Amino acid sequence: MPNAMTNILTPDHIFDLVLIFISGTAAFYCWLLSRRLKGLQDLESGLGASIVSLTNAIAKTNQAAFEARESTVATVRTLKDLLRSTEATLPLVEARLESLRHSQRSAQNKHDELDAILKRSVDPALKNARATSESLLQIIKEVKKFEAETLAKTKPKTKSKAKNKTKPKKGNPT
Repeated sequence: MPNAMTNILTPDHIFDLVLIFISGTAAFYCWLLSRRLKGLQDLESGLGASIVSLTNAIAKTNQAAFEARESTVATVRTLKDLLRSTEATLPLVEARLESLRHSQRSAQNKHDELDAILKRSVDPALKNARATSESLLQIIKEVKKFEAETLAKTKPKTKSKAKNKTKPKKGNPT
């Protein structure tokens, strides 16, 4: 039997066996790569799904950027219109401010003039009123003094007349 085994394992047979083993390994490797590639190409769970998701995200981003650009352009137009309007009304506002400043200065001057007139006319009138009130107070004091003197002079006369009157009797009212 040793002869039969040596005939089976000849170098050609070993070479064929190694070739079959390498071919089987290559076939297994190809099968494994095929499964991985199919997994990547799957649009629901693999790399394809990621690519679809990224494509959708890019489309949404582009749409949002377009809308933002349109909104920005509209806002810039509005701001330009407002700036033009502001620039157009600026001279009018400045003229009104200058008019208000002039009116304020004029009012202050009028106030100062009226204040001076009041001081010139009211101060003497106040002094005159004080003098008049002082003289009236003096007159009132003199009248009260005179009244008191007059009452003092008339009281003794009334007392003497009261002594001359007869006293009423106790049981007889008069």
